[in-house]
Amino acid sequence: MRKERHKECRFGTLFFIYACAVSYRLIWENQKSICTRAGDFTENLRYVLPVRISEMLFQTPRDKLNTVSELRLRIGQPVIVRTGFTENGLGERGLQREPGTVFSAADALAFMTRINEHSPYAHAQSMQSGFVTVRGGHRIGMGGQAVCSGGQVSGIVGQSCFCIRCAHEVKGCFEKIRSLVFTESVCSCLFFSLPGGGKTTMLRDCCRALSREGYNVSLIDERNEIAACCAGVPTLDLGTRCDVLAGCPRSEGMMMALRTLAPDVIITDELGGEKDAEAVRDAINGGVAVIASAHAGSIEELKRRGYADGMGFERYVYLSRGAGGTAFRVYGQDMKPLIMRGGRVCCI
Repeated sequence: MRKERHKECRFGTLFFIYACAVSYRLIWENQKSICTRAGDFTENLRYVLPVRISEMLFQTPRDKLNTVSELRLRIGQPVIVRTGFTENGLGERGLQREPGTVFSAADALAFMTRINEHSPYAHAQSMQSGFVTVRGGHRIGMGGQAVCSGGQVSGIVGQSCFCIRCAHEVKGCFEKIRSLVFTESVCSCLFFSLPGGGKTTMLRDCCRALSREGYNVSLIDERNEIAACCAGVPTLDLGTRCDVLAGCPRSEGMMMALRTLAPDVIITDELGGEKDAEAVRDAINGGVAVIASAHAGSIEELKRRGYADGMGFERYVYLSRGAGGTAFRVYGQDMKPLIMRGGRVCCI
């Protein structure tokens, strides 16, 4: 009797181990498939949007769909889709000039379910900051009823409005300004612009270009917008020599990279407080070039915010988007404009 029970227990244990192994294999294959698909811009939009909104949006021709930069979803209001500098409505045949379909409470509930991948805790930590970054690097900001604890916002409930900032890969955009930004070696550089000016796109292409040229690049991607990591693996093209710290605070990430990853270049986005500035100074003083971005509408505004106060940047690049694409202006360490003359960088 005991032998039979022992055999049953051993069989049950072996079956349990086998079932776990099969389940893990299926989960891994599914995750690998998701990561493979995650670089496709339009498929990522299809994946995250409510089905009703997605079906309407994907009636739009692919070439125009690829120019979508932002979607605004507000309960009880028409859906707004921005392409370049144009705002469009959304109808049964895709994008249209006049206001179209209205975003409903049911759409908002379906949207949150898809964002969270059917798990209310999937993005709980990032939601405390009021945004979620999904596959492909698309960032979804949200508004609603703030929940406060100890004088600080601990989360947002009753989400009623969403702003989807669409990430795009524009390969080769960095080459347009390379000769002004970098001369004999990689210079520490700060890209700045108003929101939507192309800073993240430029940083991504800069990361890809330098990585492919043999530089060891450490990317500190706090909001996971540049690399769009899935299961820790970048789903956007960052070149062959790029190490990514996704979801890590910038200041801590830069120090971690200096200690453990031996980078030639550190790339990060959206510098903010004094901790970020101190980390940039430490990295540059340690012989590592830093390429970063910041919000500012002009070089004067950048000066007022203290980015010229001993941070160590050798180049400042202002980006602006117009009807003809992204324009730029490069400034030197003294914040005076630079131009190319006879193959050399000179002050204006």
